[in-house]
Amino acid sequence: MRKFLPKNFPWHFPKKGKEKRGKKDIIVCPECNAFYWYKSWHHSLEDYSELKEDKEIRFELCPACKMIKEGKFEGEVILENCPEDKEELLQFINNFAQEEQRRDPLARVVSVEEIAKGMVRITFTENQIAKKFAKRLKKTFKTKNRIIFSKKEKIIRIFCKFP
Repeated sequence: MRKFLPKNFPWHFPKKGKEKRGKKDIIVCPECNAFYWYKSWHHSLEDYSELKEDKEIRFELCPACKMIKEGKFEGEVILENCPEDKEELLQFINNFAQEEQRRDPLARVVSVEEIAKGMVRITFTENQIAKKFAKRLKKTFKTKNRIIFSKKEKIIRIFCKFP
């Protein structure tokens, strides 16, 4: 069959709908000052050595800020039987959130709220962050974790019970 086709005939066609192209311009989030360039979000433009003056700059909310504004989340951790003094726990949550946002500008804590006496609900922009948080919580506070993944909602719920 090859002998009937021209030499420059492409043997491997790209699959329809599979090709993802990044936006050609630079997007700046007005809420958190994250920058989108070269197919991903970054903290700054300092590492972007190929920056040219002909690049167009637009201002749009990043996906994390959109989720926070709309109240959406992908991961949820429900803390049960929390200690009375929540100061250490809140500091732990704050440190974890700062560390994750330093690593990835879209990794955020959406909300922290007390839903009942001794129960705290923490929501995250990504389900992997919720799993990582629960694992670190188990290591630090010796909690018992139970993970529930809902395919219908595409949300992961993790119940962490303090001893």
